[in-house]
Amino acid sequence: NGILDRREFVHLFRLHREYQLDLMKAVFKELAEDGKLARVNQEYALMRILETNEDEEEADGEEGEEKTVTSHVSLDLKSFIRPDELDIDEFTELADEVVKARALKRRRLAGYTEEEVTRYKEVFDSFDTQKAGTLKAEEFNRLLTYLGFEFETLQQQQEIKAQLIAARTAAAQDGIEGAESPGVNLWILLKLLRAASRKRALETEENIKNAATDTGFTLPEINEFQVVFDKCWEDNLEYEDVGESDPSRKTIPLPAFIRLLRTMGIKLDAMRRGDLNEKILEFADEAERSDFLGFLRVMRWMMKTNFCNINGVAEVQGG
Repeated sequence: NGILDRREFVHLFRLHREYQLDLMKAVFKELAEDGKLARVNQEYALMRILETNEDEEEADGEEGEEKTVTSHVSLDLKSFIRPDELDIDEFTELADEVVKARALKRRRLAGYTEEEVTRYKEVFDSFDTQKAGTLKAEEFNRLLTYLGFEFETLQQQQEIKAQLIAARTAAAQDGIEGAESPGVNLWILLKLLRAASRKRALETEENIKNAATDTGFTLPEINEFQVVFDKCWEDNLEYEDVGESDPSRKTIPLPAFIRLLRTMGIKLDAMRRGDLNEKILEFADEAERSDFLGFLRVMRWMMKTNFCNINGVAEVQGG
């Protein structure tokens, strides 16, 4: 049924532990001399342990964003080095300490790479006007607005509140300081953003399936349109600043549609531009912008009506 019971979980944990111990023994045997691992070899030995674990975790990881996380979590291994030679038991204890430290750091990063965390910290610091390391309610709300969150309705406000409570709980479980204190620190923010991103990813996946049914596009066709949409979004960055937008919140305005048609050699007169704008607004959000699902529906309308002979143009370019 896809869910492990207690006995299966214990068995899996034991297998994992046996693998870890075998790995530590193999690395120790390779680098030790006379049953002792010299101080000079400790850092390399620990690096071997972590790199092998990363390979295994990436091979067994879930699809999508979480799968690439482990490669981006670094540790200062020199800070773990012991001053004396180590026997196998001492090395095993040290390796366990390092593996746990990296796991804790990975949880603190909430699935983001260290580069992404750096960018989010820069944004966080720009809203931390008191340089206190935490955001007050007003600062936090402004930051969320900047990141594209909406909480005008009571339901949206309740969702944000629930997500914040869950983020604090997750941060506390990971031993992050300040998780239960007033204000929101960077680590709580990251927990909230990751949870919100996962939620939107699930919603988007379901919406895309619905869009496939509504528009008649096949999933391969939708994937091709995703590439086109992403390119439109990237090109549009030259014309407007969208801040630290989450990839799942990408939207494009009417001018981006027009520029896309121009790249296909299609020019719009005033009447055609008005028709296009009316159709875009039918599927757009309150800011008159289209997300990927709205983009798909507009493209289906264009193809169904052969808007500006788009089918003929696409056939010539495809041929």
